[in-house]
Amino acid sequence: MWSIALVEEEGEKPMYALLPDDGTRGLLLGEIDEVEAAIERLMIFRVQGIYDGILSPHDKRLGGHWLTAGEAALEYNVPPTTIRSACQAGNVPHAQKNYRDEWEFPALTFRGWLKKHQEETRGRR
Repeated sequence: MWSIALVEEEGEKPMYALLPDDGTRGLLLGEIDEVEAAIERLMIFRVQGIYDGILSPHDKRLGGHWLTAGEAALEYNVPPTTIRSACQAGNVPHAQKNYRDEWEFPALTFRGWLKKHQEETRGRR
């Protein structure tokens, strides 16, 4: 089941959010005109089954937590050169260069790579 919440910030137009009852991540729908546009689009989808594309669960537009190589290096105490090399080699899934030419990636896939990297590093000792 879902509930609708009013999101208010002083001096701003009210927005609306859709929240699942299980406490997982909700959806910020936006102002009332955006809510109405979403309803229209959802009705087309429901009746005709038409959707506009396929997304990776790691697509930035879905709001997952992303890190840069520098942020990951600080947070997980890994040399930034090690992280950049892993990205360059394609070992960190979904890693990509951003507009500042820095490597960035979903935090979840980085943690998966890090665990594997640490296991491999321990195995070489």
